[in-house]
Amino acid sequence: MSNIDGKLGKSIPVHRLEPRVRNFQEKILISVGDRQLELADVAAYIFQQIDDESSIEWISERVSLEYGIPSDMALSDVTELLVELSAARLIDLS
Repeated sequence: MSNIDGKLGKSIPVHRLEPRVRNFQEKILISVGDRQLELADVAAYIFQQIDDESSIEWISERVSLEYGIPSDMALSDVTELLVELSAARLIDLS
């Protein structure tokens, strides 16, 4: 686990605004405020796990179980995605 994963693992991602998730022409679209984002299946699964209570570690464990990948890989991937979503101001990490 990288140092960044260890520091952020206990963080709880929270939505900035109520997101809308929809399937459109076999694409998963997330709308938050005036922003729209197309996500891959796994990224959409991760985004949908954000419930304003679950930590990054907990979400990564769900991803690990759902997709059968090692926990450390799931934590790294989940952290990377959530940091990107936070940089895009779609979520906050508390």
